[in-house]
Amino acid sequence: MKQTIFLVFTLFSMTFAQTGMSILFVDDDNYSNGDHRPSIETAITEAGYTYTIFDAQTQGMSPTADQMSLYDLVFWYNANDGAGGYFWNGTDTLNSELQTYLDNGGMVWAMGNDIIYDRFGGAPDTFETGDFLFDYFGIERYDAQSRVDDSGEGVPMLLKSEGQDIASLDTIKWYVSGLWYGDGCTPVAGAVPVYEFGDAGYSLAELKTAIWYDNGTSKTMGTYFDAYYIDTDEHRTTFFKDILDHFNSFVSQEPPVSGNQYFLNFDGVDDYLRYNDEEEDGLALMDSAE
Repeated sequence: MKQTIFLVFTLFSMTFAQTGMSILFVDDDNYSNGDHRPSIETAITEAGYTYTIFDAQTQGMSPTADQMSLYDLVFWYNANDGAGGYFWNGTDTLNSELQTYLDNGGMVWAMGNDIIYDRFGGAPDTFETGDFLFDYFGIERYDAQSRVDDSGEGVPMLLKSEGQDIASLDTIKWYVSGLWYGDGCTPVAGAVPVYEFGDAGYSLAELKTAIWYDNGTSKTMGTYFDAYYIDTDEHRTTFFKDILDHFNSFVSQEPPVSGNQYFLNFDGVDDYLRYNDEEEDGLALMDSAE
């Protein structure tokens, strides 16, 4: 079994207020990282949560199931990077580590314009039982991409889907005139649409682009657009708080770590170092099998 060493640096200390949920932020963006990620980090922080960064593109790997299991929620962000994402192992194949994490009751929020495109290219595609997106993210059909399949327009806004109480913003608008490459999908029976393409006059209206799915073991939210493009910081923070609070409602224990932290990975050793700002000495050597 491949072993890894983790050297974790705490950038600054924060306390968990009433939130209490530990988050692993997997940065899987190798295209727009310089400006997109800071806006997302700010939204998470302003929503009242802290997180640990795992930079998949820099490390050249997905986090393992064991690493992900240390956290209540894995937030997987690919922004608008459409090639080589470690959500699909970097090789357009099933990420068995992510699947194992979900099979053990994990929670994942996947976000990005091109998570589906990275693996399947342009729409449409249909999924069935046994397919990862069907079984774990509640997608029956990948129907269309904005701009590609709407004569170059881009989706002008998102509308809150009826019959759900996860999100509070009735409308999500952009700081650009229309969002390009957002994915519109058809969910499986039992999945909960949260946002859909709009408004009524838009050619791809009512296709779902944010979907909550509880398959009885794992819980996921797929948002197939990059929230970086939301029109204001306030609206972006509200969007993040709504979704994070929903995940947090399923968390019943204290997080294993605190503070915002970063992993540096080195292969080929049997132990790892982990910094925890709640420990007296701060730095602990731990067996990687734990």
